[in-house]
Order: sequence, then structure tokens, then C-alpha cells
Amino acid sequence: MKKMSNTLATLAGFAILWGNVASAQWGDLKIKFVCDGPAPTLKLPDITKDKEVCTNNGKRKVPNEEFVVGKDGGLKDVIVFLVPDKAKPVKAHPSYEDSAKDNVVMDNKGCQFVPHVALLRVGQSFSITNSDPTGHNSKFSFPENKKDENPILPPKAEHKVKAADLTKREVRPAQVSCSIHPWMQGWVVIQDHPYMATSGEDGVVEIKNLPVGKHTFQVWQENVGYIPSSGKLKTTKGKAEIDIKQGVNDLGEVKVKYKAPK
Repeated sequence: MKKMSNTLATLAGFAILWGNVASAQWGDLKIKFVCDGPAPTLKLPDITKDKEVCTNNGKRKVPNEEFVVGKDGGLKDVIVFLVPDKAKPVKAHPSYEDSAKDNVVMDNKGCQFVPHVALLRVGQSFSITNSDPTGHNSKFSFPENKKDENPILPPKAEHKVKAADLTKREVRPAQVSCSIHPWMQGWVVIQDHPYMATSGEDGVVEIKNLPVGKHTFQVWQENVGYIPSSGKLKTTKGKAEIDIKQGVNDLGEVKVKYKAPK
């Protein structure tokens, strides 16, 4: 009788465990951002300093990264991140655990910031490095974390911000710049969850393993700012409420129009 009770208790335990696994439902978000109309011809940066390094002795052109359109019309570096509900903390999928303590790196390379957009979450550290044979400075401000820094980076140097100094999410992407080479500009996104992504040259943003349910997402691009509504993406000041269901939630193409300077 006792043996049977133990068996029933074990089966009950398995049932509870299985129920917990089954109730943890996840879905993916996919959006393709495309240029609305012909790709704009952007003015290239005026390289006034360290030309031999920045242009590889005249063999390369330093690109304007304000609005990068790929061969098929996809728009690069559109930022999408989940805006957490203060009353309901975001539950992260176990697949994100391995990278939770990573060091995120933004490099000075070819007189550009690489990557152009760095994605960082609370619990990770952040390094700015310099692969160029000339000096840079990397000015940035993370207001929510009270971090305002402007380190000078000689060749092969690294400046690191410890994870312990980054404890809050930043409401907006933070700019990184170099006053030595004033055309240089990059962005850092800091969130207290892993649900953020940027579009590649194909314009596609994918955020994997989101908790099923309604979530608010911020959609932003440096030239346009808050992305307006287009297609299935409905936004107010760049914020969209999206009901994530199991499987792939594909919003299709979202057209983005270049904002010409006035």
C-alpha cells in the first residue's frame, strides 16, 4: 500500500512538472523593414582626419550609416525592443541563459563603430575597443544608469563598463560618438530582458522565444526616429502592441520612408 502511494505521488509530481512545461508557451516575432521608394543617395562623410587609416589610403569610402538600404530594398539597423510592463516582469526563455553574463563589444574599426548598434541587457558588461592604428575617443551617456564617459582609446585599447554599473534599462537608444572623427556614430540599446533585435541588410528583424501574450514593442531608426504605422505594424510614437502567439508571428513588410534633411 505504501509503495503504491509513493508511486502515485511520483506520478503526481511528473504531472505537475509536465503541466508547468506545457504552460510555458513561446512565440517568435518577425518583421521585414523596407525602404519606401527609391533608396536615397546619402552624402558621404567628409574625412578630414586620419585619411590613410579611415579610407585605407583612398581604397575605401567611409559609408553614411544613417539610412542603409540593402540590395533588395531592406532597411538595416531598425531597432525593435520589448517595453516591459512594470507590474509584470518579463519571463525570459531558458535559451537566453547562456549569454546572460556575456561581455558585449563595440569596436572602433575603419573609423566606424562596429556593430553600428550594440544590444546589451542588464547583467552583461560592455566594452568599447579600438582595432584601428590611430586613436579614438568614444563618448556615450547612459542616463538611467548615471554613466557619462568619454574615454580616449589608443590603438588596441579597451574601455570596459562593468555589469555592476549597468543595473537599469535605458528608455531610448544611447548614442556613441567620436569627437576626433565627428562623422562616427553608433548606438547602444540597454534593456533588462533579452527581447530586442536590429534588422540586417535584408531588413529582417527576428526576436525568438517571446512569452505568449500581448506585449508592447518600441520600433526606432536613427534617421526616422519612431517608426510610423505601415502594413500590419500599427504604432503610436513608435510603440506597437503585438499579440504574440505560439509559432512564428510574421508581420510581413513594413515600409519606412527616408526623412530628408530640411
